[in-house]
Amino acid sequence: MTVSSRNVVWDDPVVSDDIGTELKPSCDPASGSRDFPEEIPTVVTCTVRDDAMNAASCSFVIVVGRRVSNVLFSFFLFAHPI
Repeated sequence: MTVSSRNVVWDDPVVSDDIGTELKPSCDPASGSRDFPEEIPTVVTCTVRDDAMNAASCSFVIVVGRRVSNVLFSFFLFAHPI
């Protein structure tokens, strides 16, 4: 079975330290990478460090759905009493 990977892009978290300096986090895997296999949860961890070497991190999970075609299908289930 071949697992297809997709390119996923997101905005970096907005981070500042206690003196108001905006900091740039580093995320792994990075936004725009092709490290996101279809239907397999991938944990993204973003880490930031200020000039005083204080560090913080956050994580989130991305699950890429399988693309069947360019058409969106909707299925409806109606229950009928017997």
